[in-house]
Amino acid sequence: MYRNLGLGAAVLAGAVLAAAAVRAATPAAAEEPDDPLVKRNAVKGDPGKLPDGYFVYDCGVRRTGLYMTPLRKFQKSVVPHTENDYPQTLATSDDGAWILYWTPKELLGVDRGANASYPARLILVRRDGSGYTEIPTGGKFKVGPNKKSGEDTNCANLGSGFLRRSPYGDATLDYQTKNAEIWYAGGRSIHALRVDLSATPPKIGAERRILYVPPEQDARNQTFEIEGNPFRSVDVSGSHIFCNGYMWTIPDGGKGTAGTKTRYPQNYGGCAWAMSHDGSFIAKNGRVGSHVTPGGHSGFNLYEFLENTAPKYSEDEIGEKHRVSTNFALPGLHYAHCYNGTNQREYLTCMFQGGWLIHWPTNTWYQIVPSNTGPLNTAAWLPKGKV
Repeated sequence: MYRNLGLGAAVLAGAVLAAAAVRAATPAAAEEPDDPLVKRNAVKGDPGKLPDGYFVYDCGVRRTGLYMTPLRKFQKSVVPHTENDYPQTLATSDDGAWILYWTPKELLGVDRGANASYPARLILVRRDGSGYTEIPTGGKFKVGPNKKSGEDTNCANLGSGFLRRSPYGDATLDYQTKNAEIWYAGGRSIHALRVDLSATPPKIGAERRILYVPPEQDARNQTFEIEGNPFRSVDVSGSHIFCNGYMWTIPDGGKGTAGTKTRYPQNYGGCAWAMSHDGSFIAKNGRVGSHVTPGGHSGFNLYEFLENTAPKYSEDEIGEKHRVSTNFALPGLHYAHCYNGTNQREYLTCMFQGGWLIHWPTNTWYQIVPSNTGPLNTAAWLPKGKV
């Protein structure tokens, strides 16, 4: 689930990245080695041939409501009871019944300074609008910073989601209902909450801490802490946590608390991060190492998740040994943001001049939401076994 830059910051970051891409131009096809992982030729797919799933998106702080459409044909509707929210950081449950997001408690229209933080509400709602529930976070869940008046909230300067492959769930089940967990980032920690999704409204259970980040700086000399919230891009699955370009392993089979000693030392860098729901790979703009890569956010790379016990590889070694795929976007598409995994490992979503569903093994791109609707965060659910 990608959480990265607000709209104003994204434009600036996109310009910087584009300039960097020009300076470090992608090798021409004639110079490119025979690399079976590189998928240069993107295909535009027909959404009408997709499974009968759904796609959800929001419009940042420009428009209220959580929007939904079938995958096969764009038919926009607002999920009932979300009309007054500004949903951010969207996640769907593995069975497709529930949607989790956060929303600021107030419209972010007042400049509170470079490191301002805002109270936020964590919301769980069924796709039909029933069971609308605010998840208790004890005041630890905040939004920030919002550097300019009226700027969009960061599409993930804090994170929340369903904890896929929870160690407290039944491993024989494809998805959890009574023994599910959700997670959220707050303070210097990431917390997990037990939740019974078989009930409406859902029943909230015990809370635990799955990651603690002490005061420190990352490899790029950028402080983790942003006004009490060090987490700008987070995904969690089982014992795997991806945050700010780093990979953490939760000890004790996912039941413990991750920290500095359980973090893989190499930072994957880049932005527009997401982790697959099974926790096996990371999607990101930019590259690790010197292999060919799309420039100007015109595509993405997939890399394997590395646990803290893995050898420390150089960036080139990661690109050579642990890259899963390099995907170039359709011609004319630039500045992709807000990647998100789905319940089908082969699919990602993103905001890319509209809302897109991407089948990365074949590099097929399906435009689900038109570009004029202004989606910011996206998520999708597809029926099991139908890819």
